Amino acid sequence: MSALLLAALAGSDSYAETKRFALVVGANDGGIGRVTLRYAVTDAQAMEDVLLELGGVAPGASVLLEDPDRSAMDQGMAQVGDLVARAHDNGDRAEVIVYYSGHSDAQGLRLSENHYLYSELRESLDDLDAEVRILILDSCSSGAIVRTKGGTHTAPFLVDDSVKVEGYAYLTSASADEAAQEADSIQGSFFTQALVTGLRGAADNSADGRVTLNEVYQFSYDQTLSRTEGSMVGPQHASFDIQLVGSGDLVMTELSTAGAELVLGQALGGRIYVRDSKGALVVELDKPAGRPLSLGLTPGEYRVLWVDEKGDLARADLTLAAGVPGGLSPKDFQSVDGALAVRRGDEPLTPQKFTFSAVPLPYLTRNIYGVELALLGTRSGSVSRAQLATVAAGVTQSFSGVQAAGAFAWSEGDGQGLQTAGGAVYTRGMMTGVQLSPITIAGDIRGTQVGAVTIAGEMMGLQLGTLNIARASSQQLGVINIGGEVQRKQVGVVNIAGRANGGGLGIINIAGSGSGSQLGIINVAGRDYTGTSLGLLTLKAGGYNTLQVGGNELTAVELVGTLGDPRLHTVFAYSFSPNTRYLQAGLGLGSHKELSSRWFVDTDVVVTSGDYVGTSGVSLGLRPRVKAGFALTEHLAIAAGPSLNVGLVELGYGDEATAPPLPSAPGQETEGGFQTLWGTDIWPGASLSVNWM
Repeated sequence: MSALLLAALAGSDSYAETKRFALVVGANDGGIGRVTLRYAVTDAQAMEDVLLELGGVAPGASVLLEDPDRSAMDQGMAQVGDLVARAHDNGDRAEVIVYYSGHSDAQGLRLSENHYLYSELRESLDDLDAEVRILILDSCSSGAIVRTKGGTHTAPFLVDDSVKVEGYAYLTSASADEAAQEADSIQGSFFTQALVTGLRGAADNSADGRVTLNEVYQFSYDQTLSRTEGSMVGPQHASFDIQLVGSGDLVMTELSTAGAELVLGQALGGRIYVRDSKGALVVELDKPAGRPLSLGLTPGEYRVLWVDEKGDLARADLTLAAGVPGGLSPKDFQSVDGALAVRRGDEPLTPQKFTFSAVPLPYLTRNIYGVELALLGTRSGSVSRAQLATVAAGVTQSFSGVQAAGAFAWSEGDGQGLQTAGGAVYTRGMMTGVQLSPITIAGDIRGTQVGAVTIAGEMMGLQLGTLNIARASSQQLGVINIGGEVQRKQVGVVNIAGRANGGGLGIINIAGSGSGSQLGIINVAGRDYTGTSLGLLTLKAGGYNTLQVGGNELTAVELVGTLGDPRLHTVFAYSFSPNTRYLQAGLGLGSHKELSSRWFVDTDVVVTSGDYVGTSGVSLGLRPRVKAGFALTEHLAIAAGPSLNVGLVELGYGDEATAPPLPSAPGQETEGGFQTLWGTDIWPGASLSVNWM
């Protein structure tokens, strides 16, 4: 492979060898408010596999990052930088390929809650100091990195004297204002699937056993556009920015280095799908008849599906051995039920503008570009305007417009518009619009779910129902709300969130992490929850949860407990004076401030209620207090400080002779043999405690 790369690079005679390195990143998690991707990590793994097998990247010369944060991304860049520096120290030439699959926007990559700006990405690539730097972005709006340097969205770039072999090339899966798309049918993104297929040999138009940068871009552009131009999201155009100097074209993969080779004979023409022994789609392409095509694969068992120009489906199973080319021609395939191809959604369906059925029909190979009516039930390929049935309505691919049924409506693919039924609605893929039914279920939804029970895998909108369940949601409004990630607020009786950025309003609020405010009777928060919790009982892992034993100016024994966040926590107080038999209980809010590793300050405001044992009088008070504390050990501290007592007292005690002694408080007077204490008073106090933290 080294000799091949040297041959492709003009003017590189002074280098001992060319070394190629790769940083491959897959990020399913784009942070709060972004749908978690399914296949970004598996796309990255597929890309690393093809670079190691065919792309000249040696074992140990590739860094794979799965769902990294910003720090991990920087560390990955640094690792590749060290590899480049070592290559230069040895007198070698260095090439770097950086691939990213995940979330992005017009400003940069989205790594969980981190934003990695395109300007920073360019700077990091420049710092690698490699002779060739290739950046491949498979993410939404990734074309913005091209636009920032003056690149424009055009047809695939041409090979001419300006295409050279030192500098950089940026390839992106989508233009600056387009969404990058992935699909369950291929278990990955359209762009990466096309890219990997091209690198394995499908893009080798010259049939020289080498796939160049230009060839793979041309192939990826065409395949991505053809697969997405009919989707509901819209066509997806790959973009580029190329700044290479030198002569010749850069070789990306060489098929002779593959562990095994599959040769598709010249008589084969049509759509080809190659799956490995686990059922994963390895290669998908349109093969023209009239010339053979070689694919570089790993040794193992494969199943190949072939849809010819007539739409007939055939299958061939074979085992590829290392060093022994495996060839397929039409005679090696066996015809199978064409419905298999229909269920994948790959065979063109006959368009119809209007259909009506009085009885349930078996599955038909058809698209409805108009209105489909069914007296009882129907199940079609896809519907573009309306699908209406008195009992059940379903599509195996997608619908746009309105899908409505008396009992049940479902889509095995995507949906766009309104989906409603008297019993339940279900969309397996992406639902863009509104689901309205007693039970609503969606894989991903950009819109609103309304029902008694609403369930969403990923949610970007509002869930409104008695029971709302979502992995990610903008807002949940119901009796019981359960969300993995909630960007805005949960409002209900019971709110449970793995991560709640907007907080929760309800009787019981539970959040593992996030921010915002919890307002309820009972609040439970994890260690990583940074929001404020306000309630009667607040429990926070790693919070300011203490037991304090001490005394104050009124009572000899005082027990105080705190629960919740250090910034704002609930305070429970109970005190007792044995000599006067005076009891006092209190409830309030407090705050804990660390001044240093040892010193701290506690402040709290407690509403108190007290009386003498055996009497009917009750005193109410408000007690703000400040205590300075010193930590003796990690869990033990002492604290003391002043308080201010504001009391409202109405006490009556039998006759004066038997009345117990009273604390210093408001004025006293005796009427008719009774001693009465009444009025308000303000007096200073103090307290001392030993705190177990």
